[in-house]
Order: sequence, then structure tokens, then C-alpha cells
Amino acid sequence: MICCAENQNLSRARGKSGNLSAQQTLPGFFFGDSRMVKWKKIIQYPNYSVSNLGCVKRSKTGRTLKLRDHKGYKMVALYFGNKTPKEVMVHRLILEAFVSACPKNKECNHKDGNKANNKLENLEWLTRSQNAKYSYDYLGREPLRGESHGKAKLTNSQVKEIRKLCGNSTFTQKAIARKYNVSRAAIGLIHQRQRWAHIT
Repeated sequence: MICCAENQNLSRARGKSGNLSAQQTLPGFFFGDSRMVKWKKIIQYPNYSVSNLGCVKRSKTGRTLKLRDHKGYKMVALYFGNKTPKEVMVHRLILEAFVSACPKNKECNHKDGNKANNKLENLEWLTRSQNAKYSYDYLGREPLRGESHGKAKLTNSQVKEIRKLCGNSTFTQKAIARKYNVSRAAIGLIHQRQRWAHIT
């Protein structure tokens, strides 16, 4: 990742004196510039630091850790004492280090829609509904409906089956609800097309 390489080059450019002259400053990086790599200690894992550009390193050695991809998000394995390493989301580490602990009922939003872009300027805390609205309003994404929604209890094909069963006088809505492990009210709303209306 760029911040890792930039940081290593920056350290070499400082040399033994520990100072960096104006002539030695890396292209695009200036002291006082918000794009300069900045590191902060991770409170929950004090042996590690996280940068505003999305990297994680061991504080003592300065070695940058390898990140793993998980469904588009960047993960990193961190140790606390002698315990088994725990994989954590890099975007969460950055927001907690540079902004605040995660507020109640909030989650991380990647402003540009790129889950792998963990630059601090691209991250913010939002509620789930705000996050969804942001993706519709600013990223042009369609709302998740039906089985595509993460909390859906039924599949599209099951909804079609339910509608057929509701049209058969042999089955009560209570029996159908028990069969699909949902409430009777949910079956009624599906039958009346007040829920899952997009499924024909």
C-alpha cells in the first residue's frame, strides 16, 4: 500500500540526522500537508499503530503488516499479549484512532464506495440507515430488496411459494407461517403484496 512505501522512503530520506530538508521532501508530501503519513497507536492493541492512509505496523519494529481482503474490506490480524491473534477491520481501527470510538448504533461508511480505500478522509461514522441513504443518494446504488437484503428471512422462490399457498384454501396463514418460520403477520403482508411487492 502507498502509505507503507511512502513512509519507508521518508524514513530513509531523513538519514542519520533525523531531519528532512525541503529538497529531500517526497513528491506530493510536505510538512504540515494533510496528505503526510501520520501514525497513531491502537488503544486496544498497544503494540501496533495505524496510519491515516490505511496501513498498520508494529510500533516497536516499524514493520508494516500484511492486510487480508474479506468481501472487499481490508482485515489485519493483531495480537494482544500471548492470546490468539484477532482479525479486525482496518477501517474501524483508523476511525477509532483518529476520530473516536464507534458511537452507539453507528458503522463505518466509505465515502467513495470503495471498501478497500481506508484513507482517513474517506471514512466516517454513520448509522445504518444513513449509510444506506448515502449509497443511494451519492453513489447511485439501488436499494437492496428481497433476498439481496442482508436481513431477509425468505428467498424470492419461497415468497412465490407462499403466495401460491395463500391462494389455496387448504392452508391457513398460521400453518404457512409455521412452515417458513416467520410470523403470521408477515405471511399476511406478503399475500396482500405489502411486502416483497417486487416479486411477481
